[in-house]
Amino acid sequence: MLGDALIAANSPAAMADSSAIATGDSATPQADPSAIPIYDAARDSGTLVVNNLPVPTADEVYNLWVTTKQGATPVYLGRLPSANGQGVDSFDFSLGSKTTVPLGFAMTKDLQGKPVIPNKDNTVLQGPH
Repeated sequence: MLGDALIAANSPAAMADSSAIATGDSATPQADPSAIPIYDAARDSGTLVVNNLPVPTADEVYNLWVTTKQGATPVYLGRLPSANGQGVDSFDFSLGSKTTVPLGFAMTKDLQGKPVIPNKDNTVLQGPH
């Protein structure tokens, strides 16, 4: 299997794709952002692992929200620290109570200092699906 993967990676088509990425060809499609939340309720300790999150503009930040009850308003957890926008980033979080178990999460992109409850215009990621 490894040999097949190496052959495929060194094929002319793969070489063309990698050279387009290396030269910053804007026609090369970028991977969609995705995230996986990992939460240990016994320790009230969580990590959000994010892939391919675009770098926000200078006046924007990403905010993390969780839903703890079906149909309830999402709870604001806070602003995510700056990410590099390339590959994988991870962010630690806490819900403030060992008895709270999140049903879902949302990540929004908002103006600095102005988090807005997740809606169709500002939600970047939402899960689980």
